[in-house]
Amino acid sequence: FYHRATRRFLLALALDFGGRVLAVGEFYLICAAIGTPVTPAQAYLIGGLAALSVNITFFVPFELGSKEAGLFFIYHFVGLDPALGVTVSLITRVRELAWIATGIGLVLASGGAAKAASPPAGGT
Repeated sequence: FYHRATRRFLLALALDFGGRVLAVGEFYLICAAIGTPVTPAQAYLIGGLAALSVNITFFVPFELGSKEAGLFFIYHFVGLDPALGVTVSLITRVRELAWIATGIGLVLASGGAAKAASPPAGGT
């Protein structure tokens, strides 16, 4: 893939990096919003270890508890209050639910659910 489409590979790499920077920025902003500012280096470490924690526990459905436990230990490791890790995890869950609700609302508003349920015209 790299040799056949180097430009596409580099674009994919840049988009992945941008997504990770946004994830680190989310930890930074959440901590600042709840009154516990962290350094960019701490936010980077938290973001990286949180991604590792979620990837290691991939077998847990919907990350039930593993995300919270991972952030609890990560915040303790970084030298912050471990309860802050659980708080940040809950805030990110609320953000995820808001985006899910937005997506479902957009599908319903566009009539996509009705289109998906009806059979194609002229088909069997």
